[in-house]
This record gives sequence, structure tokens and C-alpha cells, in this order.
Amino acid sequence: MSRDYYAPSREYLRDYVGGEFEEMSDEDMDTYIEDHSVIPHEGDAEDYARYITTETGHYHEPGWYFDHASFGRDLKMDSGLTYHMQDDLDSKDNEVDDAQREVEDAQKSLSEAHQAKADATDKDERADAQEDIESYASDLEYYEDELAERKEEHEQLEADIDSLESLPDEKYSEEYIEQLGDIKELGEDTLQRYYDFARLGKHMEDNSEITEIEFNGRTWTIETHGV
Repeated sequence: MSRDYYAPSREYLRDYVGGEFEEMSDEDMDTYIEDHSVIPHEGDAEDYARYITTETGHYHEPGWYFDHASFGRDLKMDSGLTYHMQDDLDSKDNEVDDAQREVEDAQKSLSEAHQAKADATDKDERADAQEDIESYASDLEYYEDELAERKEEHEQLEADIDSLESLPDEKYSEEYIEQLGDIKELGEDTLQRYYDFARLGKHMEDNSEITEIEFNGRTWTIETHGV
């Protein structure tokens, strides 16, 4: 590396750390910088966190640094948790309609059987009509039970959808990821888009892994590793 490349690191060691570094020659300091990886990166802590993460492809504790609120908000707009349920709801709509038609057909048949009994002119006709009445009444009871069951399923599915869509954005994101099984299943593009690099950078600063300095009018982030 050139001497100029290490200039921000030398500035950090001399002016921010001090002590033995204040009198150390540039040549000795550059050796120290290389041996201890006190590497400078132009930009602030967030820029550094973005660089080191995308460069290595390692998203440190993605569940902790992931921006669930923003992801959940955007995911909601696409009904990410419920779009399959919406398809199921459409199917339930059709099932309710079909069950309703079966009830109406059974009611019509039963009504016609009652009319046939009323119009019967002899005992045999009335007996046949009575058999039809009992058969259609049984059919009607069955289809009414089916209709009630389909309506209940439809209402429950609507309630489940409403419950999910009413979740706070952060919880919506967490529920979606839980259903995926692992946050890494989101894929690198999504991880990078919603990863909270600013938070990671702040964490690294707090742990003395990096330090921001101003040098020659620009912000630099130094890999300090607790120096």
C-alpha cells in the first residue's frame, strides 16, 4: 500500500490514540498499521458496515440488524402474508355460492313435492309424494348444513386475513420470515435492501471495532480492533 493510503490511519494513531504513536516514524507506523490491520476506509461507519457486509456476503446477526418495520410495510402492500389466503378466499366464495344453489334447488324440489301431494287424486299418488317430501327434506337438511359449514370456513378465513393484515409492520415481517423458516431465505437482494447498516456501524463503533475520524475535510472509518 502507498504511504498516502495509510495517512488517515496514521492520523488516527497519532491524534486519537497518542502515546507511543506520537513519536513513531511513518515507516514504523505503516508497519504497525499493516501488522494490526488498522485499515482506513473512506466514508462513515454506515458506509463501512455496508462495504464489509456486501464484500464478504456475511450479514452479521441478520435477524437483529434487519429493518423489519420497513420490510413489513412494503410486504403488506403486496399482501405478502395473505395473497395465497386471498386465493383460498375466492375458492371459499365459490363453495358458498355452490352450496347456496344446492339449498335453493332442494327447497324448490321440496316445495314441488308438497304441491304434488296436495294435487294427488289417490292414495298411491299421495304416498309417492310423501316419499319425495321426506327425501327432499333430508337433502335440504344436508345442504343447509353444508352451506353453514362453508360460510363458517369463509368467515374464519376472512378473520385470519384481517388479523394478519392488522399486525404492526414489524410483526408482519417477523411472521412472514417465521413462515419461511429462516431469514436467509429472503435472498441476498432483499437482505441488502432492508439490512440496517447504520445500526451495525453504530454497534461496531460501540465495540471499538471501528472509529470515525475527520481527515483532510473528509470522513474516514478506521478499523481499530480495540487499538
